[in-house]
Amino acid sequence: MSEGYRKGSLPNGTRVVTERMDHVRSVAVGVWVETGSRHEAENRCGMSHLIEHLVFKGTATRSAEQIARTMDSVGGQMDAFTTKEHTCFYVQVLDQHLPLAVDLLADILLNPLFNADELEREKSVVLQEIKMVEDTPDDVIHDLFAGQIWEGHPLGRPILGSREAVTSYDRQTALSHFTEEYVPPRILISVAGNATHDHVINLFSTGFQGFERGATTRAATPPITRPGVNIVNKTLEQVHLIMGFPGLRHSAPERYALFLLNDVIGGSMSSRLFQEVREREGLVYAIHSGVQAYVDTGTLYVYAATDAQNFSKVLK
Repeated sequence: MSEGYRKGSLPNGTRVVTERMDHVRSVAVGVWVETGSRHEAENRCGMSHLIEHLVFKGTATRSAEQIARTMDSVGGQMDAFTTKEHTCFYVQVLDQHLPLAVDLLADILLNPLFNADELEREKSVVLQEIKMVEDTPDDVIHDLFAGQIWEGHPLGRPILGSREAVTSYDRQTALSHFTEEYVPPRILISVAGNATHDHVINLFSTGFQGFERGATTRAATPPITRPGVNIVNKTLEQVHLIMGFPGLRHSAPERYALFLLNDVIGGSMSSRLFQEVREREGLVYAIHSGVQAYVDTGTLYVYAATDAQNFSKVLK
């Protein structure tokens, strides 16, 4: 009989949620840290994303190459991503390799070196990532939209940070931010696959042994939605547009109605925007709507890209 969902915690207070799926032979593990770009001070813009990169660059017992080879040697996958409110580190392995996966996750999260030379190299990598986004209009327009609608609030800042900020960071700044933010009260471990709840608890209790830091108090200021128009001139083949509206926080009771509205407007191929603007009028290749939801606010937006001569028609 399947265990279904179970919730628990480690001795240090880290929350754990599991779902036993005994019909599969694999396990997916996510370590979610409640820290993202909205939790950064203005002088640490982009630090959460930089740290996401740095923890893979070596620990007290493993080099960056050894970290990569350890997961590749068992046919597993390991990666991470940063959002405005979370940083997630995740692995996918066969169930027999779960102990190795937990050991590797615990190692990079508890024992990263933050080597000064690796830091300088990774800063260069992040700068290239920033340039790549700036060269990708359907990516950068989301940063411009957030900067407009949440002007003056951390939610309005880009997750990657700015070139000037990333260039300025040193080892001590990164280590200080990591020590303050990566603490048991802000960590949630989620596991789904062929593993029991008790087995997961035992593995992570061993891996996180001695990890006891407490969380500092944050000043949570809800953002104010600021209407306006932001036009940025770039030499491109198309005009890219986002039109946004006030949405809902991610736990709002009305969120399901908003999800339905999004599907009707532009969330699928049968949506009104896709069928009218692309299929019937042929004015765009890409058009869709989407929902962005955070702990205390959210937006509903529409994105489209078209030729300059069709821009006014698309707006209508």
